[in-house]
Amino acid sequence: MRESREYPDSRLPTPGFRAAFITVGDTARLTGGYLYHARVFERLGEYGIAVEEIVPTGASVDEQKSGATKLGVLDPREYDVVVVDALARVVCAPFIEGWREHRPVVAMVHELPSLASPEADVEIERSFENALLGVDSCIAVSVHGKSILEGRGFPAKRIHVVLPGFDGFTSKPGSRETGSRETGSRETGSRETGSRETGSRETGSRETGSRET
Repeated sequence: MRESREYPDSRLPTPGFRAAFITVGDTARLTGGYLYHARVFERLGEYGIAVEEIVPTGASVDEQKSGATKLGVLDPREYDVVVVDALARVVCAPFIEGWREHRPVVAMVHELPSLASPEADVEIERSFENALLGVDSCIAVSVHGKSILEGRGFPAKRIHVVLPGFDGFTSKPGSRETGSRETGSRETGSRETGSRETGSRETGSRETGSRET
């Protein structure tokens, strides 16, 4: 694993800071991971930090393999940092080392795919994960997740734990909808993080959204 550069982690980046966030799949789905990302983007936007979400392929391994060339046009120098969702480990694997030549690369790890699916081919998954864990730092969503990354040899001082929050309930006690989570427009059930007409996400000073690259 290449030695990481040191970056200050005690303060937020200044307004105007731009981040590329690469994920895969249908980000409009109201799953825990996608909702977590949406909240992070919203909070960063409040600080004037722009996040461009890049969705090159579907989530399956085959889709990622067939669409990997789409990321070849990504120029990391257009951003201050590149963040890779662990789910996108296959499509990003060929490019991570090259991106690091120009910008710091961070992995967002909810769970390593080799552990998440009992049907996973562990050897193949680990080959992709090894490339993923060649990044400068990792974000884990739990202390347990941090311990797993440490067990894979990733330095503890370069792992940052950012725990999920709680959106709250929108219905009154006794209502049929009690227990529903507020994740945007309750009329449509969609996550409102920008213009829902176009599917773009605006976080910070730029118009952002899923981009086919």
